[in-house]
Amino acid sequence: MNSEQQQFKIVDGAFTPSETAEVLFTLINDKIKFHNLQITEITERFSGDTSHSERRIKELQASKEKIKELIIAARDNGQTIKINGTIELSMNVAAENPALTLS
Repeated sequence: MNSEQQQFKIVDGAFTPSETAEVLFTLINDKIKFHNLQITEITERFSGDTSHSERRIKELQASKEKIKELIIAARDNGQTIKINGTIELSMNVAAENPALTLS
């Protein structure tokens, strides 16, 4: 990993199904909220293309449903869930409008 790329371990451990739901759904819901705000800003201020945020919202909602199924299965079987959440950051060439390129 070069000096312009770094990893951060954000979540690491075994969680009960309810803890898993709280951790992951909070993250996913915040990301959906972020993209909804992006859509509002793009439409009101720039009259631009919102397809990226719309696609990400659909992807996040689909992930949320799959995670929900896994959490229910773990709960029903008395299991915990291991989460290994690492975030990787890398520096890229600056975009013309960085606020519009966030995922």
